[in-house]
Amino acid sequence: MGLVILLAVGGILGWLSSIVVAVHERREKALYITASVFGALAAGIYAASSSPLSAVSGASVIAATLGAVLCITLAHLVRRNLNTGL
Repeated sequence: MGLVILLAVGGILGWLSSIVVAVHERREKALYITASVFGALAAGIYAASSSPLSAVSGASVIAATLGAVLCITLAHLVRRNLNTGL
C-alpha cells in the first residue's frame, strides 16, 4: 500500500507542476510526471522506516513530497537550459 501512495504523491505533484509551469506538450508533461514519481519513490523509500510496501509514515510522505519537488525543479532547469542552448 505504501508504494501506491508514494506513486500517487509523485504523480499528482508532477501533474500539478505541469499545470503551474504551463506546459502544453505531452512530452514535457510526461517528463514532469516521471521526474516527480522518481523523486517521490527515491525519497519515500529512503525515509521509510520499514519496507516501502507496508504502511506509509508521515515522514516518508513528506520526504516523498520534497523529493518530487526537487526532481521537478531539476527537470525544469534542465529543460529550460536545453531550450535556451546554454
